[in-house]
Amino acid sequence: MSSQTTMDRVGEQRLGGRPPMGGPVRRGLTGCGNTANVISVIPTPRQVLPILLPAAGPIRNSLRKGVAYADELQPESDTRDPWFWSHSARYSTLRHLAAANSRVGVEGWEVRSGVPNCGIHIRLGDLHLARVVRSLSGTTPPPGRNLARQRAWRGVGDPGPQQGQLNLDTDEGLPPLQLIVDWSDESGEPVIHVGLPSAPWDYRKAPRLHWRVQLPDEEVDLESLAFPGDVGGLGGGMVLELDRAELAP
Repeated sequence: MSSQTTMDRVGEQRLGGRPPMGGPVRRGLTGCGNTANVISVIPTPRQVLPILLPAAGPIRNSLRKGVAYADELQPESDTRDPWFWSHSARYSTLRHLAAANSRVGVEGWEVRSGVPNCGIHIRLGDLHLARVVRSLSGTTPPPGRNLARQRAWRGVGDPGPQQGQLNLDTDEGLPPLQLIVDWSDESGEPVIHVGLPSAPWDYRKAPRLHWRVQLPDEEVDLESLAFPGDVGGLGGGMVLELDRAELAP
């Protein structure tokens, strides 16, 4: 597969917020006026995808099995109950994903247990959380009225800081992130995207995302891909967004 073809598959879909400013995060910023030396940064897909890739294969394989299970329960697509089909697929996906997570040697990700309605929440490292949900109208679904989902779509950790909030005094690497992994079914093969939400939105309204990209296969070399918004070609840096309140004396 060519780099251009792969780039098209994994091309960024920017649906909200400002265009990328680019450039690396400057850790020398001090005197922001807060008790903690905190700024907000928006990591690029190139920086975020590596933390998700260890779980990419298990997510994809578990979704395949979940879709097959739901299809077996309701083989006639034109007479299916769509809500029961979705729940069946989610239930089976969660079981297979939890089984994959329990194997010896698995590192970098963990399925959270006890989430209501067979919700699929994946802890990535020590700081990040990804929610696996079914796509709606070809994109990331809105959070609905559930307050916990609205907090996640707003990027508020539970517990944890605001989306992209980086403490320059203590944090290293990426700030804590709340990611939305949405999937759709194309003839039994899951098509998976990863999005970084900026705020909740209502049903039938435009999604409010910093970006949304297709999740590449785990064997893909990210350095061979080009994402819109990369600065100077490959290897662009985080987008730095300073809040005026953070800079107040």
